[in-house]
Amino acid sequence: MTTVITTGLAFLLTVSLTMGDCPYQECVCRNKDIKCQNQGLDKMPPLIAGSVNTYQVLMIQNNRITSIPDKSIPSGLTEIDFGNNPISDIAPSAFNNSGSTLETLSFTNTRLTQIPDAFLSLTKLTSLTIKNSPLQNWNLDVLKHIGASLRELTLNNVGLRSWPAWIANFPSLTDLSLSNSQLTPIPDTAFNMLTSSLKRLTIVSANLTSIPRALTVLSNLVSLDLSNNSITEVENLPSQSKLESLSLGFNNVSDGPKLVNELSPHAASLTYLYLHFNQLLVIPQLDHMTSLLIIHLDNNKISDPASGLLPSKVINLQLSANNFQAIPNVVRQLNKLTSLFISDNSIQEIRLIDLPVQLSHLDIQNNAVKTLQDNTFPANSSLRTLYLSRNPLASISNSAFKNLSGLDTLTLGNTNLTRVPTALSDLASLNTLDLSQNPRLICTCQEAGLVAWFQARPNLNVLGTCGDDSVHDFFTNLATQCRR
Repeated sequence: MTTVITTGLAFLLTVSLTMGDCPYQECVCRNKDIKCQNQGLDKMPPLIAGSVNTYQVLMIQNNRITSIPDKSIPSGLTEIDFGNNPISDIAPSAFNNSGSTLETLSFTNTRLTQIPDAFLSLTKLTSLTIKNSPLQNWNLDVLKHIGASLRELTLNNVGLRSWPAWIANFPSLTDLSLSNSQLTPIPDTAFNMLTSSLKRLTIVSANLTSIPRALTVLSNLVSLDLSNNSITEVENLPSQSKLESLSLGFNNVSDGPKLVNELSPHAASLTYLYLHFNQLLVIPQLDHMTSLLIIHLDNNKISDPASGLLPSKVINLQLSANNFQAIPNVVRQLNKLTSLFISDNSIQEIRLIDLPVQLSHLDIQNNAVKTLQDNTFPANSSLRTLYLSRNPLASISNSAFKNLSGLDTLTLGNTNLTRVPTALSDLASLNTLDLSQNPRLICTCQEAGLVAWFQARPNLNVLGTCGDDSVHDFFTNLATQCRR
């Protein structure tokens, strides 16, 4: 008994020494975190006198805190998230207790109007995020101070009216995000102090009409996001860099050949290419981009199914909301493609030759497919999810799904089906079946042959109605009466 008690006391003592005291009574401390979020706090909770903090992360988001008083932060913190607090005032000594340890600070949806002097006590700050805050006074002395150590800077929707020249005081930045601000014109020298350090750059919703020439000096950029601007031509990409991710969605790019030419210096490195919501008329000739895995070309104006070439490594292709009347020829050539999104076009049929065998996800909703034949899907198909809703689908042959033994999810909602397809009996792995919004669908004893298939799948989720009854109830109760 003595041994057990002694061991128990030792354990409790070890836990106590390891975890330390929670510095705020209003919060919960666990592992390395002080959790104060969603507590309805309208002010910073007082530090518990004599508490010894060993926690590193303060999460105090989603409260109503308006000010951060002097020395209201415990010692030894490395990260604080003040997201979604209407903070308008930060006392000069607010962060002093953690001045030598704090590395990451985040403010979102605040009422801050200036970069606070409190940042002057921070000697190891490497990441600063301020979003949706009406900053007016940029406090250049403070910016110069934190610029010496900062590696990641995010300033989104903070009232910038021009390019911030003080970025020159941040020579070690690896990640920079300046979005939802008026930044044009961006000077040609904007990144001269970041030529080799900057790796990830985001300038979204900044009213850009062209890719800034200033980018050409960047030699180590791997990710560039210029989405939601008004860029018409792709030029001035940093040819010395080895871009891995390029996001140009929600622009006005229309010149496919020029786009291809500008991407050529990144042929061996580019892995993710996002060109959704542009004005492209054809699939670009991108077969020389040998590392591309994910391509988004949805919401363009592409109609020619014979256009373009894509590299064989592509695993995810987005072609939704274009003007295709047939599945593009390039799809069948992608022998590693696993996900194809081609909804919201005018595709009239799915042919055996259209789909690569290894495809596991097909979204072809809202097209013009009317029938599925016995030879629609290739033998040994790897399809796991098949979305066919919102097609004028009226006929599914009895063996249409014979090659889809691994299918897990099938949607046939909002079609012209009048009977539950007997082809379902070949779907040995189905877990979700959507037959909703088919007003002409009826269930009769003709479909009773599916009862054994249904009963063998007790976890099958069936959506939809036939007549006055749910399809699920038909298989569970009504169809069994057909045997009498």
